[in-house]
Amino acid sequence: MGMWVGRGRKARVAYGFDDISLVPGAVTVNPNEVDITWELCGRRFDLPIIAAAMDGVVGPRLAIEMGRYGGLAVLNLEGIFSRYENPEEVLERIVSASQEEATKIIQSIYGEPIKEDLIHRRISEIKKGGGTVVVSSIPPTISGSCSRRSLWRTPITSAPSSIVSCGWWSTAAVMCE
Repeated sequence: MGMWVGRGRKARVAYGFDDISLVPGAVTVNPNEVDITWELCGRRFDLPIIAAAMDGVVGPRLAIEMGRYGGLAVLNLEGIFSRYENPEEVLERIVSASQEEATKIIQSIYGEPIKEDLIHRRISEIKKGGGTVVVSSIPPTISGSCSRRSLWRTPITSAPSSIVSCGWWSTAAVMCE
């Protein structure tokens, strides 16, 4: 099942929350007999939830809390947490603006350059809080403009699936330490 995305290339169908409905079934399952743990890069997680690498979703605080509950949160290295000293102020400007103003604000905030020291600081915050550090970044940031100083202690680094090609996937779509 899937759809054609090019000559001789087919993509798998992906489902979101709006595509799936859970309803009670005829069979009762004892929760004590169900194992929902999962593993990524040799690390075990008790909660089968991954928080998306989106500025409005994941910051260091959420990454720490998700880790505390056994889940996983991915920090976007291309986002506002690596561009602004106080990203909460930027998020508040977006939330309090009208829809038209919010679009202009969003377009302008990503013009600020990514700061290596902020990447290092955000990773350290998550580690100090006891969370598993998982970051997402496009390949040039991982291998070029962002030095290994920030990433060398990051257990898991991923790339957004929208930019991963088959050739790149084989080497680094998810890198584990």
